[in-house]
Amino acid sequence: MARRSLCQTNPQLQSPLRHVDDFQERLPEAWAQHGGVMLPMFQAEAMWLSFDSEELEDHGVAWPFAVKIATGKRSAVTGEAWSEGLSRDPQDDLTIPDQPWLDGYVVEKGLIRQFVAMPLGEGYTAEEQLMGSATVGGLQIEVRPMRRDAFLARWPKQKRRLGPRGMVELCCQAAVCWFVG
Repeated sequence: MARRSLCQTNPQLQSPLRHVDDFQERLPEAWAQHGGVMLPMFQAEAMWLSFDSEELEDHGVAWPFAVKIATGKRSAVTGEAWSEGLSRDPQDDLTIPDQPWLDGYVVEKGLIRQFVAMPLGEGYTAEEQLMGSATVGGLQIEVRPMRRDAFLARWPKQKRRLGPRGMVELCCQAAVCWFVG
């Protein structure tokens, strides 16, 4: 399973995600009905999203994930309207672990704006500026792990055996082998 963390601009200051259900009595009713998670932030505070996936020792690679991120149902990667599923043209997701972070969203081709916490309904949010109104709000994050069959076909499980002079030789089912001391 991929570890996901949302970090403020200073990566040493990590803020935990909180379940909306745990704060129902202190939040607007619409939040409680919608559910999900929230990230405590100060107004005008910037943040970046950081993702990683741990390496699987018996495969020699980290399990890949596709991560779609939107602000107000607009893709942060393309700036286009959110669509279900993954798209190759244009690619609307990050590939984890190859693309480990995102610090803003596309407004138009060549123009990226940083993620900044702003009050909803006052015209400041990305959704309000791009769409003219705030109907969704916040960030939407969808994480899709690579299908198991596709992963195993690309990175088969490696077999361990002793090689010359006690070195551990890692051999996989494919044509590539390498040595680790």
